Amino acid sequence: MVWSHVVLGDFDTGIHLVEDSLREREAFGDPLGTLSFLAHLGLGNLQNGAGNFAAALEAYERALDVYRDDIHGNFYFFMTWGLGLTHALSGRVVEGLEILERAETVERERGSKVFPLMRLLHHGRALLEAGRIDEAERIAAEALKVAHDGGNRPSEAGAYGLLAEAAWRWDPVPSEAIERHLLKSLAIAEPLEMRPLAARCHLRLASLYERLGRREQEHHSVAAACLLG
Repeated sequence: MVWSHVVLGDFDTGIHLVEDSLREREAFGDPLGTLSFLAHLGLGNLQNGAGNFAAALEAYERALDVYRDDIHGNFYFFMTWGLGLTHALSGRVVEGLEILERAETVERERGSKVFPLMRLLHHGRALLEAGRIDEAERIAAEALKVAHDGGNRPSEAGAYGLLAEAAWRWDPVPSEAIERHLLKSLAIAEPLEMRPLAARCHLRLASLYERLGRREQEHHSVAAACLLG
């Protein structure tokens, strides 16, 4: 539920869910550490989504402190992908990629296939921070195919957004490709009320149209401001 609120940009509700979980821990005890682990994992995802990377890292570290592989092992990848991406986004790119790649190795060894789209999108975003654009595009294209084939519309929107972010880093900038990816991402994200992703698409479109001298720039600037306000 917390992750859904991250995608929707409803951070206040997500925080309330985390606080409820921590209160439940205090009231009923938490001998296996599960309530504490999930609460801090959720908080890390929320803070990462909101761009508060220092707070996200602190929350993920607290989750790691109570993590037990024999009990919480099915959440291992969900935790490490978030932790790795947060490191990358906060400027610790090498460390972040090491965490993500180590988790991928463990995943192969275990034969696990949980949350494949989340792994792909997190890894691709971290690769962009490392300037490895070709690899990020390859992973984004793979994520798009998996999402489309599986009918996972939110992840499809995320994959289009990642393709746009990768294209934005090329020189010269492929304006038509960026516009196409952003409009496809936006067409999915807005009906699903994925506010953070929709806002990023509007911001990128505003910047793109400003470069190109197109009047649509103002519309997208206003739309982004409304979503972020």
